[in-house]
Amino acid sequence: ADEGSPAGGYDITPSGGSDGNYSFAYVAGTLTVTADATAPVLTTKPVTIQLDDSGNATLKPSDVVESATDNCTLADTTLSKSEFTSGDVGEAVIEVTLTDQAGNSAKEFAVVTIEGSTGIRDLSDVLGSLHPNPTSGRVEMELNARADMLKVMDITGKTILTRSNLQVQETVDLSGYNNGIYIFQLQVGDALFHVKVIKK
Repeated sequence: ADEGSPAGGYDITPSGGSDGNYSFAYVAGTLTVTADATAPVLTTKPVTIQLDDSGNATLKPSDVVESATDNCTLADTTLSKSEFTSGDVGEAVIEVTLTDQAGNSAKEFAVVTIEGSTGIRDLSDVLGSLHPNPTSGRVEMELNARADMLKVMDITGKTILTRSNLQVQETVDLSGYNNGIYIFQLQVGDALFHVKVIKK
């Protein structure tokens, strides 16, 4: 029997050997092979995934498995949920199951954070309109997408105004600032977009 043999009893049949002064009595025996009952060891890790532009995301076992070991050969890793859509945005807890070739398994939970797709590729995806530009003071902005933050900087790079959680319609008043060039920086997730505004 070897590690691939099924559980059960295997005959032990001794033979051979001789000696002029002794006679041998051969006693048969049985090798008993029991099934592997040792469960694999599994650890998981939290993970963040983002929906694609179609509003879908797929989670792979390798995304959430930190380590997987066993005393024999591992067979499969399955997830209780691997496909996510816009209705799943937020935090989800999934069950991860690791199985070895003998059928033993280990189960752990993993926290998955699902982020929505920004669908943002360039400035026009974020900013619908900005007027007047040049301006004498007030600037009206209309956004096409949710922006996390607006930062207004002067020509030296100094930040003069910040605003978070922007609405679809935003008004920025530059009346109290010197004439010159200002940079409006819009942040959407990790992406930054810039537009030049002239006050005169």
